[in-house]
Amino acid sequence: MSDNPSYHELLAALAPEAEVRFPRRPPVPGNRRRLPPRPPRRPWPPPPPPPPPAPPRRLSSARIRWVQAALNQLLGTRLVVNGVLDPPTRSAIRAFQRRRGLIPNGYPGPRTVAVLRAALRASRAPGVASERRCVVLSDFAFDRADLTSRHQQQIAALARRFAAAGVTAARIIGHTDPVGTDAYNLALGQRRARQVAMALRQSLERLQPGLGRRVRLSVESRGEHEPVPGPPAQQRRVEICYGSGAPPRVVEDSTCGVPTRSLLDEIGLEASVEELEPETSRVAVRPRLCLFQNSSNTTHRNHFRCGATRQARRIGALAVPATEGCRRQVGATPYDTGADIIAAIERAHRCLGRPIESIHIFGHSGSNGVYGVTAGRVGLYQSGETSIDRASGARTVSDIPTAALAHNVVIVLHGCNQAAGSDNFARDLYQHLAAHLTNPRVFGHYNGGCASRNDSWREYSRRYPQGRNVRSAAGYTSVGCCSGLPR
Repeated sequence: MSDNPSYHELLAALAPEAEVRFPRRPPVPGNRRRLPPRPPRRPWPPPPPPPPPAPPRRLSSARIRWVQAALNQLLGTRLVVNGVLDPPTRSAIRAFQRRRGLIPNGYPGPRTVAVLRAALRASRAPGVASERRCVVLSDFAFDRADLTSRHQQQIAALARRFAAAGVTAARIIGHTDPVGTDAYNLALGQRRARQVAMALRQSLERLQPGLGRRVRLSVESRGEHEPVPGPPAQQRRVEICYGSGAPPRVVEDSTCGVPTRSLLDEIGLEASVEELEPETSRVAVRPRLCLFQNSSNTTHRNHFRCGATRQARRIGALAVPATEGCRRQVGATPYDTGADIIAAIERAHRCLGRPIESIHIFGHSGSNGVYGVTAGRVGLYQSGETSIDRASGARTVSDIPTAALAHNVVIVLHGCNQAAGSDNFARDLYQHLAAHLTNPRVFGHYNGGCASRNDSWREYSRRYPQGRNVRSAAGYTSVGCCSGLPR
């Protein structure tokens, strides 16, 4: 045995209690064990779960009624137009969606509504564009509305043409020569147009009983404002305009400023206004007002509300609440009486703390004022108007609080004949404002027509205190409420 201890003996002597570790044998090449792949690390913290799908947008009752009426017209169904998305309505929607290659889910979403509108336009478009025609009855006697024998012959021939072509509506417009005042000539033109309408209706009845009631005849006057080349006798005329089997673009109601629409277009207009109102929350509120007559007639109210709501969104008009509270939201403001108009101006001024810059009023009107829900009694009238009911809410221009208005305020009167004649409501309103403000302007129509139109204006201002005819009103463009499908 050697006196020299080995390496291992030295280790055992130094640490007898410790574990003796021997060097590992080097691995044999080609004999390495393969480990399974390591799984990928999970992110921490874990991502949130995906959000649930958004529920479908809730449709207004008016929109559902529009869809039901459209399906009845396109598919020939007999859905009850009740504004409820019931099983028969969903079944009809699915049938329409299958025909048009859409997902048949029975829900009238934006894509389905867009295809419905396109189908309606295609169904209304005739194979050949309908011809627009006007027949002129001229040579009326000076200052008279009587029909001559030649006029009677023209009307009888026109009635036969209406019956043969299936005309459903016509527009009858009276004109005068330039002799006389604006107000007198507008009234004379109206009398001539009414005489022609009465004779035409009688001729249609003689041809076929009931035909005279089925053809819609609108009557209006342009007075001396649309002259034609020729002697004065040719200015004293009545124009009858019609289209083959299609109504004119704008057909006035028996009162002022409301176009006649089909039930489908009427429902669509109401739905488009209801869906537009929530979107105005993204528009900044400015010291401006858009008022509309809260007529008891749904067609009239929808039309005035359409113009006021769309204009309010464009200019950021304040929707004045019915109470004294102040909620700064863009929208249109309804009115029943002249007192409501005055109160809206005062509340808007208090709410915003700034003078009102512009006011738009949509409603029935005449040369004596803006009417309330009871025409000619409870609206806003000229200062000299006496036959009004102040106890029920009637007011005059002298009641308008000029302290709540900006010195350069612009007031636009949407309706009919507010600026007709030399002594009219628009001029009286301007004179009241000019006595207290620096540079007010008032715009009103000098004739009849759709309340939302943008033509035939008369402006009153410092520069034109007696008024001048202009093509458009300041700060206003057509809002698309006078004809056609709703936008």
